[in-house]
Amino acid sequence: MTEHVTVFSGVLQAGPADAPLLAGPGEHISWTSDVPHRYAAVGDEPVHASLLIRYPRAASPQP
Repeated sequence: MTEHVTVFSGVLQAGPADAPLLAGPGEHISWTSDVPHRYAAVGDEPVHASLLIRYPRAASPQP
């Protein structure tokens, strides 16, 4: 599973709990989300962002 975040306003700290990433307006971050992760607004401005979660396609049963 992969999470993708695009930030529209504010500054977001998100990603793996032990190595979070920063993104500001117009920036995009992504990470493999099979580990503990977090989201936090940095500073006084609210964060407006879009989150997309991609799940791997399920394996087809083999005959």
